[in-house]
Amino acid sequence: MLDALSTGLTGPRRILTVDALTTAAADAELGRYVRDRLRNWAESSSQKKIDLTIDVCGGPWGLQRPALALTRWGKAAGGTPFGDANPVGAFEELARRDPTMVHKNLVQWLQNDEAESDGNPRRRTLGSFLALVSSDVGSDVVHAACQDVRSRERFVHAWQSLLSINESAEGVLRQLTR
Repeated sequence: MLDALSTGLTGPRRILTVDALTTAAADAELGRYVRDRLRNWAESSSQKKIDLTIDVCGGPWGLQRPALALTRWGKAAGGTPFGDANPVGAFEELARRDPTMVHKNLVQWLQNDEAESDGNPRRRTLGSFLALVSSDVGSDVVHAACQDVRSRERFVHAWQSLLSINESAEGVLRQLTR
């Protein structure tokens, strides 16, 4: 039923779906199942499921449970087109509320990618990084984190990786020239 809701509703009905999932994600009985669905949708190839995940994780539930929401949000944000505005607002609010947690998660994502691949960040991680730095608050988080040499190296490597991907060029240039 949740999968049908995630792709089948638009307009005002979609808003109701976001509200219902927000409430259900915090529920003692249903919450674990809904949060699991959100995690699966975050890695989906369906843009509707990804957008729904971003909306739920970037809304009131995400602000109440930022650690859980950030994990799902990061995966979902990385599944959007580079430079897409949808995930930026959600990440901006999470970064405003808890910049330290956002910084730690971002560095962890970049570090995990180094360990799991050929040393280059994966597309989802790069999409999340670009979404974060696309807001002033997110840029401030990254800038403050650059005091740590290892974090700075990871961020530089992420920018270099983004600059080497054709599909990210427009979004990257927009951020570098703002």
